[in-house]
Amino acid sequence: MSSSASRFTDSRSTPDEIQNENQLIRSDSYVNQFMEALPEVIVIINANRQIVFYNQHLLTLLNANKNQEILGKRTGEVFQCQNIDKEQEGCGTNECCQFCGAFTAITESLKNSHQVTRECKITSLVENQQISYDFKVTTTPFEIKDRTFTLISFIDISHQKRRSALERIFFHDILNTASSLKCFIELLKKSTNEEDKTRFLNGIENINSRLIEEINNQKLLVSAEAGSLTVNKYLILSDEIVEEVIEAFYQDNIAKNKDIIIAPESNRFSFVCDATILKRILTNLIKNALEATQSGSAITIRYITSNDQAIFSIHNQCYIPRDIRMQIFLRSFSTKGEDRGLGTYSVKLLTEQYLKGSVKLDSSEEKGTTFTVILPT
Repeated sequence: MSSSASRFTDSRSTPDEIQNENQLIRSDSYVNQFMEALPEVIVIINANRQIVFYNQHLLTLLNANKNQEILGKRTGEVFQCQNIDKEQEGCGTNECCQFCGAFTAITESLKNSHQVTRECKITSLVENQQISYDFKVTTTPFEIKDRTFTLISFIDISHQKRRSALERIFFHDILNTASSLKCFIELLKKSTNEEDKTRFLNGIENINSRLIEEINNQKLLVSAEAGSLTVNKYLILSDEIVEEVIEAFYQDNIAKNKDIIIAPESNRFSFVCDATILKRILTNLIKNALEATQSGSAITIRYITSNDQAIFSIHNQCYIPRDIRMQIFLRSFSTKGEDRGLGTYSVKLLTEQYLKGSVKLDSSEEKGTTFTVILPT
């Protein structure tokens, strides 16, 4: 266990103590009626952060039945948070827990005895299907017969976050692309030189292709989240797929005065994969790397095979701080401002759920940042 994680207490109440606390809360019929009447998910935890009461809305959200074991668990365990380290002691003991909105709200409430509201992102893995939640979490401490409890309300804001991010993409990114298209059309209309006309037509064609690709990429992500994305695998070549992705950045302002270098150890190999999904993954990682890279610098792409695996890595010289690394694959998390945060999230979703591979992130001040995608061949 890391030094930062080791400070998290894992004292737990016994099953009998949990039942006694549950009966203590249920003994007040008005409390029961009030909790069930609230429109959001409500849980009550004890001083050891274990659930001793919950309302019907929790079962509905989890698509669970009344027989499912919930009492005695912690919130992350009930949601099957993928950051829980089963080799440690469960929810609240992983290094990532320091940055969980629910965990920090709970611990602050318990420490300072006041109400706390945080936003919380939880990624669950249920029957090999990734589920992402965005919650507004409010924790309120209270006492019953000298026992400390915390009431937690979970308001699902996933749709709000998802809609805001997509609106940001469509109304900002795609609008910028459409504006570039309009600019080229105006230049073409005013041009009298045949050579310039040809150049402007080529520019229009490239921008139009990018616009269509961006729309198709968003459709792909929507299908992936809905679990309806169809995977079409066939034999592809490593260098061709990478060159095709790189070519799309030649006319992009994001790559202006920046180099995209192929690592000399990269080798050409064939493997079976869905080319459309892989291109989406590599495009997102290259775009992120270019956004993080200063003018006059370069990013490096490497692709090799090893142990029957296809390995693609994208490196840049920038360093990602630890608190950002802990959250970077969560939906709606972004360092670019509000209503962003679909890039690295979609990389993980597409790689793990649809291509059955894995994504790794390594970052240090000395070596910079490398995202690595590992796929079966």
